[in-house]
Amino acid sequence: MPTLAPEHVMAHLPDVSFVCRGDGEVHLPELIGLAGTGGVNQSVDPDVTASWGGRGRITLLKSSTGSILITNRCDETARVSDLNRVQLDLSLIEPRHIEGGIEVATSRGCIHKCSFCSIMGRESYQARSCEGVFRLLERYEAHFHSLFGDHVPPNAYRVHFCDDDFACDKERAAQFFAALPQTPFRLSSVQVSVADLCRREDGRLLPQPDPALLEVITPECFADVGRSIPATDFVADHRSRNWSSFLAIGVETFSDRELARLGKGYKVAHIRAIVAALASRGLHMDAYFIQSNSQTTADDLIDCLDELCCLKMAHPKWFHIRFPIVPRLVSYFTSASYRRLLRRGKASVLVLRDHAQVPNHSEYDYPFVEHDVPTDPWVDAAVSAGFFTDKDLYTGSYAGLHAIWKARLEGLPPGPEHRRGERLIRRLDDRQRRVAFGLLGRARAAARQSGPREAGVPTEPAAMAVTERVLGPTERWLKPFQRHDSNETPRLTVIPTWQCELRCRYCFIPKQDGRVMSPDIMERSIDMLLASDRDELMLQF
Repeated sequence: MPTLAPEHVMAHLPDVSFVCRGDGEVHLPELIGLAGTGGVNQSVDPDVTASWGGRGRITLLKSSTGSILITNRCDETARVSDLNRVQLDLSLIEPRHIEGGIEVATSRGCIHKCSFCSIMGRESYQARSCEGVFRLLERYEAHFHSLFGDHVPPNAYRVHFCDDDFACDKERAAQFFAALPQTPFRLSSVQVSVADLCRREDGRLLPQPDPALLEVITPECFADVGRSIPATDFVADHRSRNWSSFLAIGVETFSDRELARLGKGYKVAHIRAIVAALASRGLHMDAYFIQSNSQTTADDLIDCLDELCCLKMAHPKWFHIRFPIVPRLVSYFTSASYRRLLRRGKASVLVLRDHAQVPNHSEYDYPFVEHDVPTDPWVDAAVSAGFFTDKDLYTGSYAGLHAIWKARLEGLPPGPEHRRGERLIRRLDDRQRRVAFGLLGRARAAARQSGPREAGVPTEPAAMAVTERVLGPTERWLKPFQRHDSNETPRLTVIPTWQCELRCRYCFIPKQDGRVMSPDIMERSIDMLLASDRDELMLQF
């Protein structure tokens, strides 16, 4: 809020003396020198107030005649010229501060254009060089020895990089990961974008891993790689979470339509390729998941759930959803998604925690957004009640979603919305088994073909083991799977009339007038067709 909407801060927060845009290293030393030891809210000679109004700063001072507001190019954002020159005072760090490791920011900003993002430095990037990062870590190590001598606790060398995206500069990231194993430091976690891990060709993002970067991101770079952790703790990944996932990937959603709405810049195919590549290298990853935004439809929600369940089943040990999940997007006032809603006249979908206003000056309105509300009532019901679980490799979420929507359906009168609810519930019927069958079927098809395996498709033994984990012993489901996996095109037969109404003399069909299928039955037949996940289905009248 101060960096992206400085005037609003000064208009609504009267206890604030300074609003500074940009890097604190520029503003704070100057302000401390100006304030001295007498405090900020003191009587100041108006003739010397000009020195308080640095560029990119708004200052509120009290004088003998009242308050003085000084603003000087608050549209500018202060930047340090080189982050390598920013020297942290490590003497302030005490042993209690490093019990769980250290947290370091090596960069500021992010080059990506996610529509909901409100970070400082959006669509820009500034970072310490690879050499500068290692010089900083060497200073940390020297400080550890000054605190502990030769008995530095191992946890002190756990590093969490809190950069919004560590791999914006691929070359820098590759240099760092390649050199890190030669140091005593190991990463507890780091966040990267799917887009940064993919190859680009003529400016186009390809759904293929970038080998130059992924080859140097090895398990040896991470602190928990050598720990004795049962495999079940990784598969049931949020039942006993006492370990740290290696990489955080800001996926947010698993539907092409939703990815476009959030401005992620890539598609589901890119996610599949990167998840498969990271898993093949033995790298644990946490994927952020925002379940809904104002435009999410019930079909989008099912598609997202299908994809993330397939990813978990394909890579049960390595792929994880980050808990707690985010039920609803929050379109902050300073975000592009908020401005888009405003332009479309959709401000009503925003739930506000507060709304700061100045009488007669609407330009200073600042709505504090609690969250966005999905306009699809089926989505709103699902995320309000909460349906997502890590049970059965996330496929237990289908049962939760089915129960919520069935309860809502029972309260609806007959009509279009009731029929839509019936279609949605029909899509969820037995969906856990159908999704598992689909994955096993793709694994079998890949085993019969020559050439490279499609990203996200496990081997047949691995798919069989996962299907047993989700559905139980094979005797419960093997015969239905064999029917599902047959090459025959399924046929949905609908008999629209019981008898023919014509009067052909030679015909032996009994003639009974009026025995014709009602439009409602015909429409339900078509609904059944639409609920199928089959690529090919024949509707025979």
